Amino acid sequence: MSDDVDGITKLWSIEEGEAKPSATIHELKPPKKEQPTGKPSYEAFTNKDKVYAFTIVSQSPRLEYSFFYQNLVQLVVNAPEADFLSVMTSSAFIRITGRNLKPIATALKMRTCDTITQYSPELFLPPDDNTAPFIESVEVTTPDPQPAKKLERGSKPEVKREKQEA
Repeated sequence: MSDDVDGITKLWSIEEGEAKPSATIHELKPPKKEQPTGKPSYEAFTNKDKVYAFTIVSQSPRLEYSFFYQNLVQLVVNAPEADFLSVMTSSAFIRITGRNLKPIATALKMRTCDTITQYSPELFLPPDDNTAPFIESVEVTTPDPQPAKKLERGSKPEVKREKQEA
């Protein structure tokens, strides 16, 4: 029985004199180009497997909005150009314009879209691939986040009454 274990060990292990595998999966990936400007390359959106919410990054003003997929109500993309995408949630209306937005719409439908980022020349390098998704503008319309002014106790709201003449 110990001979069997020794045989299996020889099959599955690398001895000192044997050659190691030539590359790992990480070594097979092409290295990312180092950018002299220090700016990262632009990606319109990122995907993940298990996503409960997606984040929209707007550049003017620089804001990040997060929306939960359970509140996603409607998704509209114009076909075949795919240069306009509108997303309606229970608390906001999102209007995205750009080019090649169909992959973003598909990722939202599959609930794998993690972030959607608007392009900014100050923050990102210009994209190399003209077929990749590109976001020119993002408009997010939400209800006013400012609470209504509370009336002081004892004060009555002003009511204008019109006099009717008979």
